[in-house]
Amino acid sequence: MPRRAAHRRFLERSIHAALVAVCAWAWSGASPRAGQRADRLAEAILSETGVKGGLVAVVGCSDGRLLAALAAKDGYLVHGLDMKGAAVDSARKAIRSAGRYGKASVDLWPGKVLPY
Repeated sequence: MPRRAAHRRFLERSIHAALVAVCAWAWSGASPRAGQRADRLAEAILSETGVKGGLVAVVGCSDGRLLAALAAKDGYLVHGLDMKGAAVDSARKAIRSAGRYGKASVDLWPGKVLPY
């Protein structure tokens, strides 16, 4: 039975991470123009999903401000994925300048399946 419970917890966390990823992707069209706007967007995403920690996958990382804002929250590890090299470079710069590198990372993504 403990094995089944552990599997259930893993699935629940995976589903929560997927919800955050979908929510972040849906909101990414709002492309925050300033750090404060990215902070509000991060709060809204986490509030809407109800997720209290874990992996946050953001598909389409634009300028990286949202990634840095999500990584500023305790208990979250943020992974940005984008199909455009320029967006990956821009997001990495934003994460580094915000001092969030390590809690957040960005990778080039071919767009077929999530790398988890």
